[in-house]
Formats: sequence, structure tokens, C-alpha cells
Amino acid sequence: MLSIEKAEKKELLRLPDEQTVLKRRQRKDKANLVKMSSSITEQLLSISRQLADTTQRSADTLNTLAISSKNVQDTQHELQNTNSTISQSGKLLDKYARRQFTDKLIIPFGFIFFLACVIYIIMNRLF
Repeated sequence: MLSIEKAEKKELLRLPDEQTVLKRRQRKDKANLVKMSSSITEQLLSISRQLADTTQRSADTLNTLAISSKNVQDTQHELQNTNSTISQSGKLLDKYARRQFTDKLIIPFGFIFFLACVIYIIMNRLF
């Protein structure tokens, strides 16, 4: 029993051989590689999420721009219609102003002509 214990003690306390050291290194390397790969995977997932968010914001911005563009076009059409209405109204006002001016000229001449006719008739009847 004593010899078995001494042999086990020697085996436990002896310096590790090269195969054991290599196995430990490989285990550490594998563990490091697993950690690195999981870290890289997490980074790629984070980048993927950021790209998805950016894409969504871009889509929202594009929709907003499309709506704004449609509103601007509608406003432009309304302004063009209003412009044509205003120009037609201006033409009509000018036309009515000319008619009013001619009416102001014709009414006194008509009244003078009427008075001249009345005076002519009265003169012919009296004399």
C-alpha cells in the first residue's frame, strides 16, 4: 500500500509532460476561439440590428418625402388655379371699369341729346 501511495504521489507531483501541456494549450485555444467567435457573432448581430434600424428610418424618411412631395404638388396646382381665377377676375374688373367709364360718358351725352330734342319740339310748337 505504501509503495502504491508513493507511486501515486510521484505521479501527481511530477512535471507535466509535453502531451499534457499541448492538450491544455489546445483546450485554452479552443476556449479562446469559442469566446472570440461568440464575440464576433454578437458584433455581427449588433451591426445587423443597426442596419435594420437604418433601413427602417430610411423607409420612413422616403415615405415622408413622398407625402411632402404630393402635398407640394397639390399646393402648386391650387396656386395655379387661384392664379388663373385672379387673372380672370382682373380682366373682368378692367372690362367693367371700361364699361363704367363709357356709361359715364354716354349718359350726359344722352341727357344733352334729350334736352336738345325737347327744346327743338317746344320751339317748333311755339313758333
